[in-house]
Amino acid sequence: MKIHHPYILLIDDDQDDLDLLSALLLKSGIISLSYTSGTEAQNYLRHISGLSPMPSLIIVDYNMPGTNGQQVLAALKSNSCTQDIPIIVYSTLMSVLSKNDLIKQGAYDCMAKPFKFNELADQVTRFVTLAYSSGDKLHSA
Repeated sequence: MKIHHPYILLIDDDQDDLDLLSALLLKSGIISLSYTSGTEAQNYLRHISGLSPMPSLIIVDYNMPGTNGQQVLAALKSNSCTQDIPIIVYSTLMSVLSKNDLIKQGAYDCMAKPFKFNELADQVTRFVTLAYSSGDKLHSA
């Protein structure tokens, strides 16, 4: 699948969360691609490396079975093809210590999954702004 900039890669084991976030992003004019596992998302990124544009932003759930968000972050930040993509780690539960560790490991930001629709809409606006601004930078690299 060939996607043009900007697009956001979503990684979350909760399909309902993926569907809602994808729909809100699309309403804002941003295409997203979703995976329910960190391993599948990493395989996708390896497959498109050098062939298609990379995502402008990656949003990954912190608490997932198998490869969790922290492991995905570490793998992507250690790969020269993905190390410059902003990554937001997204979770319902995250301690201040975990957040600080993730930022030190290269996360662009850590956000709590909102429980109110208007909070999610505000986050989507931030995601769209970041995707457009980083997409221009990454596309010209």
